[in-house]
Amino acid sequence: MLPPTVKPRVTQEIDWIIRIVKGLEEKASALDLDCNQEVDRNGLKVIEEQFLNFLGELRKKIEGDFKYINKTFLVLLDHIKGLEKMLVAEFGGEERINEIQYFEMKINKEVGSIAKSFDIYTTIDEIKATVIEKINKIKEVVSLRKEAEIRRAKAAQHNIKMLRQRITQAEREAMEMARRAEEFQTIAMKDGLTGLFNRQAFEVRIKNALARYKETKDPFSLIIFDVDGFKQINDTFGHVAGDKVLKKVAECLKASFRENDFVARYGGDEFAVLIERMTPEMAYDRIETFRQNLAKIKFVSKKKGKITLGVSAGVASVEENDTRDTLVGRADSLMYSEKEQRRQSEA
Repeated sequence: MLPPTVKPRVTQEIDWIIRIVKGLEEKASALDLDCNQEVDRNGLKVIEEQFLNFLGELRKKIEGDFKYINKTFLVLLDHIKGLEKMLVAEFGGEERINEIQYFEMKINKEVGSIAKSFDIYTTIDEIKATVIEKINKIKEVVSLRKEAEIRRAKAAQHNIKMLRQRITQAEREAMEMARRAEEFQTIAMKDGLTGLFNRQAFEVRIKNALARYKETKDPFSLIIFDVDGFKQINDTFGHVAGDKVLKKVAECLKASFRENDFVARYGGDEFAVLIERMTPEMAYDRIETFRQNLAKIKFVSKKKGKITLGVSAGVASVEENDTRDTLVGRADSLMYSEKEQRRQSEA
């Protein structure tokens, strides 16, 4: 439908044109010959026929011209309806209402100027040229609007692309932060002196192992090691020598057990190893291998000579109703029993 500001004006101009046509028809019908000059009947008849022919041609021309004008307006109305549909399709939405009203005002201004052109121009060619010019202006306004929308769409696509890049970057940063957090967690779970897992990591591991045993009944064993006479080593050779001894013991433990066995510094001169799917006999074989490897290492102080090193061990396999304390308590008790036996045998 036509914009509200255009329809009344178009109706007004068409009524004005119809009134002109009726006026011409009335004047042509009322024409009469009034002169003092005598004219013979034949001459008068010729003049009358010529005049009537002229009026007939004039009437036909006027009718033809206004048929063209009517056709032009029908085409114009089709354009306006098409523009209206396009506006609804492309610019609908309450959030854009101000922009649409401004755009509609510009269109109405161009359409209104078409109606005003009938007051300014007198020939059909001039009216035709004006209508075409105004329609082209309307097309130009619509084209500019489309270009603006395309630019806006491209800007939106660019913003979406940048947002995706930022999301990807954020994901990378999050992964990096997670990796660093894992590293920090690993560092927090490691003993600073020996590089083995620390007491905190041991507590987490034994808790998980016991929970898994309750569900799957997968057996595992705990070995507690203690360096014999470590206090005497510190008192005699110093804490620097004592730290070196602990580092060598840790290296030897890592080399003597499987890669998936859990080896930790339990505290002070004590170490703990959690081993899965291994019988007590197999565990004792590993302990013997460890002692043989440790015996190959020579501990010598330049000032005070050779350091004699021994290690006591206790093995406890998990049982049905074990808790963390009962399992550690058994392994610890067996380790101290062996230590006492070694002391007595040396005495």
